[in-house]
Amino acid sequence: TAHIDFAVEALDLDVADYVVKPYTLERLRQACRRAQLLGRAPSPTMSWVAARDAGDLVTLLPQDVMAVLAEGNYVRILTQHAGYMVRSTLRQMQDRLAGHGFVAISRSASVNIRAAERLSRDRHGDGILTLRSGETLRVSRSFRRDVEAALHGN
Repeated sequence: TAHIDFAVEALDLDVADYVVKPYTLERLRQACRRAQLLGRAPSPTMSWVAARDAGDLVTLLPQDVMAVLAEGNYVRILTQHAGYMVRSTLRQMQDRLAGHGFVAISRSASVNIRAAERLSRDRHGDGILTLRSGETLRVSRSFRRDVEAALHGN
C-alpha cells in the first residue's frame, strides 16, 4: 500500500506483515518469508516476476505477462507494451507462473491464455497464435490441442 495510516488497522486483522510503497524487492521477499514462518502461504496475488529495465528493477504481475520465450540462458517476457530479458530457464519461469493461466505452446514458449486473440493454422499444420498486442507466435503441432483446450476453457 501507499498508506502507512492503515498499518495499525491491518495489524489488528492479524496480517503477517505490512508493506508500504515504495518498497524494495528484498522488503517484499521479507514479508513473504514472514508469512511462511507464520504458517501462511503467500497469496497468489502476491506473485510477481522481477525484471530489469534500463538498470531499474521492475515488478511484473502474472496477469500483465502475455508470453514467456526461452532464449538461451534467459527468457524474454512479453507484456502489452514492452519486452524484458530475465536470467532464468523457461521451466523456472513456468513454475513461477503456474496457476495463472499459462499454457505451453512449444518447447520454448508459454503464453497467458487470456492474452490470446486468435489461433489459426499455417499450411504445415502448425498453429499461429495472435496475442492481443498483435504479436504472433508459432504453436507446435504437438502443443496445439492443449492450446485449443485452454482456449475452450478446458
